[in-house]
Amino acid sequence: DAAYQQFFSQYTVANVPLYDTRTRSMYDVLMGGISLYSYANGQLTADAELPWIDNVTTLVRAGNGSFQEYIMPPIPAVTPGSTGNYGANAAFFINQAVPASSNGVVALDRLRGPTVVGYMFGGIYSTVSNTSGNTFRATGASNQVFQITLTPT
Repeated sequence: DAAYQQFFSQYTVANVPLYDTRTRSMYDVLMGGISLYSYANGQLTADAELPWIDNVTTLVRAGNGSFQEYIMPPIPAVTPGSTGNYGANAAFFINQAVPASSNGVVALDRLRGPTVVGYMFGGIYSTVSNTSGNTFRATGASNQVFQITLTPT
């Protein structure tokens, strides 16, 4: 839909695909990465330098075709004083015990209570939000594994 502007995670990121058959809505949980916008302290900020973000967002396409984007809790810092700027080019690995379609889309309406839906692994991390001028010193390959737990509401 060319009329919709996605605010977060424009670069390839780990994505948790979920579908709710009751509402006919598709949910894509996008984890961190590189983005045109960032969100902190209640403020949405555009940045043409495409900052690294720790924001986790959910892009919802409702059964009627409309879109909405929601901000979720951020990716946590792995060590004290570090950032949660992970997710760029990372992969999502589904928990094989989770109800899902043959193409890996989680059956959201079949989840009951907090559920480990899978894991985010790999990709690129950044120690700063904007890497202009120090890109190679501030980024690196990630070996972190993040457990992704979803609590349906």
